[in-house]
Amino acid sequence: MKMKATIQGCISCLKGGVMNRMFSFFRATASGRFLIPAGIILTVFGFVLMPIVNETGNWDRTEATVTRTELAETEYDQNGEHHEATYSTFVSYIVGGETYEELLGELSGYKEGDTIQIVYDPDQPERLSQPVGMILPFALIGGGIAALVVGVISIIAAVRKAAAMRVQEKEWSNGR
Repeated sequence: MKMKATIQGCISCLKGGVMNRMFSFFRATASGRFLIPAGIILTVFGFVLMPIVNETGNWDRTEATVTRTELAETEYDQNGEHHEATYSTFVSYIVGGETYEELLGELSGYKEGDTIQIVYDPDQPERLSQPVGMILPFALIGGGIAALVVGVISIIAAVRKAAAMRVQEKEWSNGR
């Protein structure tokens, strides 16, 4: 009989105080548990993107004309109505007196006859890309580091708050 009362006392303790503190802690650390992995992903993606952008940063610039667009993908909304389309966009450009026509990428918003800026590899003029500045990788890295810092600060604050609550609960249970 005494054993049964002790077990019931432990179960009610778990249901009340411990479980409540645990859920409060999980709720308090939610932003940190989101921001830390997001910060890591953004930072890694920024570092991965940097050499790609850096490579095309040394390429030559020229004007290109969109020669044709071919429907690559179509998105529809829940009602089945056309929402957005992506097109394979081909461009023509001249390098060293020779004309090249290449696939620029899967894009939307360009029509046949549009003139756009491109960059191309001077050693292999058939390799081309849209000009991209170094700001994107640095913005991703900066945003990732900021998310990491805020996430760590929020976790530290939640741990400190939980510790302060434990101290306060001890004082209350001791009658202070």
